[in-house]
Amino acid sequence: MDWLKEIFSPKAGIEHVVWGAILTAIMRAWKWFNGASFDKKKELVFWGLGLLTFTVLLSMVQVVAKEVQKQQGGLHAGVIWVGRLADSQIMEITNSIPSTNVTVTMSGISTGPGNAQIGKGVNYLVILRVDNSGEQSVAWGWKASLVMPGGSKLSGFIPSVGGVDGTVATVIGPVRMRLENNLLQSLSESPLARGTARVGWLPIHFNNLNELPQGTVIQITFTDVFGHEVRIEHVWGPPFG
Repeated sequence: MDWLKEIFSPKAGIEHVVWGAILTAIMRAWKWFNGASFDKKKELVFWGLGLLTFTVLLSMVQVVAKEVQKQQGGLHAGVIWVGRLADSQIMEITNSIPSTNVTVTMSGISTGPGNAQIGKGVNYLVILRVDNSGEQSVAWGWKASLVMPGGSKLSGFIPSVGGVDGTVATVIGPVRMRLENNLLQSLSESPLARGTARVGWLPIHFNNLNELPQGTVIQITFTDVFGHEVRIEHVWGPPFG
């Protein structure tokens, strides 16, 4: 019942004065057109219902406007660091099945049709800062792709890995790649509250490449809990490439 709180807020006092002036103008217009004023009883009813109706409607509109404003906010992300990864730096997640002693490895998430398996190619590490200006939300549906200098597009993978060997020095200080700050892991179930931010990392893989040409646009997208897509773009080149 937020609209009831609005009725008794200090701001409502100013609004009542404004609406009172409008009601006075309506009463004067009535007298001017009809040649007579309301009797006292009708005048009291007119003022009471008029002020109440205005206050309730205005307060409800304000509540709706606030909700819309919240929805317009949401998750945003920016690139802090991007760099090449050697295969030896990636630590895969492995799970052993006790009954068979067979090790199952999560190879990765394909982010495009016709690109179902990770093959020979290149790995890159992306460190992002994700912040939230709206309602709390998780992030899912991560995708990676490239736009080459000639305009062609290549879909990539976001491998499922447990960590990356090493710590990266960034503008906000050293960032160590661990499972708990892998964005695919940390934002899949733990929501990011409004007004907070999280720094984390993602590995991305592209088949059939030896390196990224300078000027290549790295694109990463994900969706929030409301289905809104967030897009991050980074042009590969100095100081990282």
